[in-house]
Amino acid sequence: IRNLPLILALLFVTPAPFYLSSCSVISGALQKADHNLSQEEIKQIATNITVRITGAKNGGSGVIIKREGNLYTAVTNRHVVDQADDYKIITPDGEIHPFEDGFYSNFYDIAIMQFQSDKNYTVATIGSLPDLKEEDKVYASGFPANSDKLLFTEGNFSFNLDQPLNNGYQIGYTNPIQQGMSGEAILNQKGELVGINARLAN
Repeated sequence: IRNLPLILALLFVTPAPFYLSSCSVISGALQKADHNLSQEEIKQIATNITVRITGAKNGGSGVIIKREGNLYTAVTNRHVVDQADDYKIITPDGEIHPFEDGFYSNFYDIAIMQFQSDKNYTVATIGSLPDLKEEDKVYASGFPANSDKLLFTEGNFSFNLDQPLNNGYQIGYTNPIQQGMSGEAILNQKGELVGINARLAN
């Protein structure tokens, strides 16, 4: 995995029991919703855009954020894929894909992984973080450690720091998060991606 030129910006943070998250600036392909969606509609979006990342030493979750021909790009956390390993990306249909290429930032806890497929996978729509207000509902979806079952949770947006902390952590939320769920999607009430979960704040 190579160093990532700065095409991604992180956003995450938190006092307990808030959670740290990061946000991508790459455009998505889903049509933007002009109204809030039901929890079930958001859960379906989360299921369709979330991938599982596995390796012999490490793993976590990721989110599909881009497609160019048969080349897909997924975003995750740097600490999910920062060890030399034979990483695989498991898409929502259960297909296992070797990653084509990878990039990570030396400054932020963010990484991207790419894989090839001729199948039509859903690409996340990127939301506007400034539109979130304190106590707005946000949703998280990812794979706990050693589990192939997607966990979908509801919580509340807590804050967006003016300046990010180390590794780019900047926004906070109250969703229940389990160990191993790094790289999972944080979605707003329109089902748009506003962050990538990083870790539980101390």
